[in-house]
Amino acid sequence: MRLMKPKAASGSQHDRQTPHRDKPTTANGSGANPDNSEQRTPLSAVPSALRHLSNTPSGDSENLTVTIETASTPGNIPVARDGSRTERRPSRTTKAEISAAGCLRDSNTFQALTGADCIDLINEVTAELRSRRPIGRALEHSLRLIAARFHSVKIAVVGTGDVMDWAPSLSSSPEEPSFAESLRAEIHGDFLESLRAGETLQIKHQSLIDKSAGPDSDHEERVLIAIPMICAGDLIGVLCCDLPLARILADYESQTLHTAASCLALAIGAAPATVKREGGEDETRRRDNVIRGFYDSVPLMMGVVELVGDDILHITDNVATGRFFNRNALELSGELSSSLGFPKQYRDLWISRYRESERTNAPVRFEYVHCTETGERVLSTTVCFLSRTPEGRSRYSYIVEDIKDRKQAMDALRESERLVQRIAETAPNIIYIYDIEEKCNVYTNRSLATAMGYEPSEVDEIGPNLKSTIMHADDAVAITSHYDRLRAAREGEVYWIEYRLRRADGEWRWFQSWEAVFKRDEEGRVRQVIGSALDITERVRAEEALREMEAFTRQITEATPDLFCIFDLVLERPLYLTGQLVAALGYSVEDMLRRKQKDFGGLIHEDDQPSLKEHLEGLLETQDGEIREIEIRVKRSDGEWRWVRWRNGVFSREGDGTPIQLLCLGQDITEHKRAEERLREQAALLDHAQDAIMVRDMQGKVLYWNQGAERLYGFSAGDAVSKTVHELIPNGHSPRFEDAIQSLADRGEWQGQLKQATANGDKIVVESRWTLVRDEAGKPKTILVINTDITEKKRLEAQFLRAQRMESIGTLAGGIAHDLNNVLSPILMAIQMLQSKFVDDESQRLLLILRKSAERGADMVSQVLSFARGLDGERVNLNPRHLVKEIVKMLRNTLPKDIDISFNATEDLWAVAGDATQLYQVLMNLCVNSRDAMPEGGRLMITAENVRLDRERSVLHTDEKTIRYVKIKVGDTGLGIPPENLDKIFDPFFTTKKLGEGTGLGLSTVAGIVRAHGGFMTVSSEVAKGSQFDIYLPAAAETRTKGELEEGSKIPVGHGEVVLVVDDEVAIQEITRETLETCGYKVMVASDGAEAVGIYAQNKDRINVVLLDMMMPYMDGPATIRTLRQLDPGVRILVVSGLAGDDKVAEITALGIRTTLSKPYTASRLLAALAAEMSDYSE
Repeated sequence: MRLMKPKAASGSQHDRQTPHRDKPTTANGSGANPDNSEQRTPLSAVPSALRHLSNTPSGDSENLTVTIETASTPGNIPVARDGSRTERRPSRTTKAEISAAGCLRDSNTFQALTGADCIDLINEVTAELRSRRPIGRALEHSLRLIAARFHSVKIAVVGTGDVMDWAPSLSSSPEEPSFAESLRAEIHGDFLESLRAGETLQIKHQSLIDKSAGPDSDHEERVLIAIPMICAGDLIGVLCCDLPLARILADYESQTLHTAASCLALAIGAAPATVKREGGEDETRRRDNVIRGFYDSVPLMMGVVELVGDDILHITDNVATGRFFNRNALELSGELSSSLGFPKQYRDLWISRYRESERTNAPVRFEYVHCTETGERVLSTTVCFLSRTPEGRSRYSYIVEDIKDRKQAMDALRESERLVQRIAETAPNIIYIYDIEEKCNVYTNRSLATAMGYEPSEVDEIGPNLKSTIMHADDAVAITSHYDRLRAAREGEVYWIEYRLRRADGEWRWFQSWEAVFKRDEEGRVRQVIGSALDITERVRAEEALREMEAFTRQITEATPDLFCIFDLVLERPLYLTGQLVAALGYSVEDMLRRKQKDFGGLIHEDDQPSLKEHLEGLLETQDGEIREIEIRVKRSDGEWRWVRWRNGVFSREGDGTPIQLLCLGQDITEHKRAEERLREQAALLDHAQDAIMVRDMQGKVLYWNQGAERLYGFSAGDAVSKTVHELIPNGHSPRFEDAIQSLADRGEWQGQLKQATANGDKIVVESRWTLVRDEAGKPKTILVINTDITEKKRLEAQFLRAQRMESIGTLAGGIAHDLNNVLSPILMAIQMLQSKFVDDESQRLLLILRKSAERGADMVSQVLSFARGLDGERVNLNPRHLVKEIVKMLRNTLPKDIDISFNATEDLWAVAGDATQLYQVLMNLCVNSRDAMPEGGRLMITAENVRLDRERSVLHTDEKTIRYVKIKVGDTGLGIPPENLDKIFDPFFTTKKLGEGTGLGLSTVAGIVRAHGGFMTVSSEVAKGSQFDIYLPAAAETRTKGELEEGSKIPVGHGEVVLVVDDEVAIQEITRETLETCGYKVMVASDGAEAVGIYAQNKDRINVVLLDMMMPYMDGPATIRTLRQLDPGVRILVVSGLAGDDKVAEITALGIRTTLSKPYTASRLLAALAAEMSDYSE
């Protein structure tokens, strides 16, 4: 490796620059710092001060004060990019004073001089000096410590002059001894002169990447930084740092190298071999005094100790250690740490580190948090084994620095640097620093690779060829002019430029850069600029597309048949108008463009001028994109008035939003207006029609509206004309309406039904007939619509369909009811038989439950028949209290838990004569409606009480004059019923529920059942508070209920009479036989009418009564009755039917049948009916 020497040509930009030196310091030793960014200063001045003090006579040394100056290069060290060039930067000077006693007058200044980054070097050198080991060995170890702090950096010390006899050249890489020797051979001439002047040199050179490959292999570009080591004004050596060209030293790394050079110079200057060579014992004594003064003036805690068991014995300590223990430094000598109050956990830590140093024979550094009464301190400590005493005790040195504040500051600085780096690297824009002179980027963030497809190293390799390589040739002049402006720019000024760059894939992209001055050279010339670039390719393309669109739009406006104009409100005249507008009005272009706004008054019909003025005033209030229309008459140059429909909007505005230009698009509609007039004249004859007749244009605007339409829809002709159908009649966009439009377009006509609404919101259904009217050219012009109101017709049809559906449901329900009755009949009879056989309480309880369930099923069948076929159920005396209690019990198990149910009924409630199933249905319907009215929960209240009404009030509601009623009230806290619906709630099919949620028959059925029972209902409701239904049922004259009557009656039995049972159900045959035979009857059984006739023909003298089912195969009930009557006119027949409303019941009544029994029946009812039939017959 060979160093590149500086050129000697005078006036060249490569000449060595003389370092700047400040004036001497003031008497108090405070030196001015011209750069506030200089925060730490190396120790290069300390050896010089020591040398001055050591040459001073002992008598004068106490009063001597020496001003010391230290030089350093702050900030990043710039690197030469050209191998033939050496860059130097002037040093900055920091000053302080040191006395002959070695005490700095300003400890803060000394702390700035020491630099915490070199604490390892101070510790190492101190240990080596106290052990009297060779200085070369100490320095060699120190170089390794320095090199370990840097990545991809080699460190060496090169001796210069006679004072370098202390050691050969040393390197941090022992495996490359030739590295230091090659450097030493090159340190001479201009380089040596510059170093003696205190300058730092930076030299670019090349070295083999792989030395084993031979001299023809690839070379690596590197840079050498040479820092002078000055002691007592003499250059005694050079600290050399060799690193790759791409490696840029940070501020703290540059500072560390300069501080290290100063520390090494101090060590060399104070080395015993050098001192002995210069002056004998007196000189040595003076040196020791100086070092002792330096030792006591250092703010770091220093000293020598010995280990005594598990304690530490202090041998000598400096002043800083004394301050730590609140003692005089001399008082600490001979004291144990334990007696000084040093906590045991810290003593154990120190002792372990001392012993580690002795074991490894190397300094040991550690940090820990030391807690004191005044707070926490972060101590950076280095201990080193020195020697063993004649007594055999180990002796150690220590150096301690409180780094709490520095550590916090460094952490904050590193976090700030990371934040800035993260912001730059994550920014979407390209951020860069560009060197104007070198014509290359000093820094770029990652966005460059994303935008351009280049790696940062590739951009660096392009270097000065940037413009010719990736920049468009047409932009070169603009770029040159741009940087000329930047060279003359002041601080804070920002300039921008747009240019094209070629991506790595060959695509040209547009960029816009904003740049400002970032760095100037020593003479104030702009050297570097910082910039932010944004890819604006899409914006440029959009602007180009906009220009093309503007040209295209102009072509369209010239080609369109419409009238086009741009009117300037400030100039009060047209700015642009098309040839079509000129041709339509017959005026020349010059005449139209010359006219002012006031000149257009004569061209507008006087009847239209007020509306035009209002239109223009309204335009000034419109928003962007809002269009307003107006139809006015304009006079041609030949005097003819032409109708023009204008669609106008704001074209441009002032900065405050005030309109300044209008865009006007017109269409000559004169012929259209004339056609409308003819159509209105012809349509006047249609006003006498009953149907709604209207004419609308193809856009849906109503042109004609007859009186029939006024009556049907509620809009007058004045309100309807000029409005669209969709504005007048809702649901105009229904699928049915769209189908009609399509059919009209395909066939020219359409007929169908539409659901519409009138002006007051009433829903109507119309039979609509549309006819497409065409003009002379055959093009669609208008649509003739004739609508006939068929709302009432549709309502009657719907009622008829509902009636048919209910009849079908009734037929289906009848068949199901017959089958269910056949199932329930044997169950009821069997239960009663079992009750007579099993008389224990448990059996009776279970059988009672079965009987009630079966009876409940029979009631349900009866309810279905009553509702579906309109049949009346059996009316018996009932206790309403029991009915209501059963309903409440069921509701509490089924309704949502957020509905609170309350029930209250008078104990002595009167009985009512009624059908239990129907009354159950009444209460259930009302309770379900209350539940639906409380979707968010609420309260349901049911009460029952006896009331007496005067005859006048009773007659108001019923035809009866009853005064005793049972009042059942059902109330809720739900949504309530609007007043306008109260009169409709009992109408059939009226409902406010959604489609599929209700039929509208619930309250209608309730009212019908109550009226059928001789009662009446009242209702009260308040919106948002709830509703209340009061049911009044007339009290029965007989106070006993059906259950009480049945329990009190005696079941009749037979006395050997013969009964012929005719039924096709085997189960009914068997249970009926068992029941009758148990109760004293004899039984014969037939499965159908034919078999019954045969048995009766053979045994008519023995058979007393025939129990005949009405619905049987082969021969039904009426046919069997007629046949039996032919055999025996006096035959006694008891008819049984599973369908109480069957038409055949009327038929058998006509045949003289007096007694019928409906299924399902109990044994008691069967026996009672038999007894009644035979009793009536005997009578």
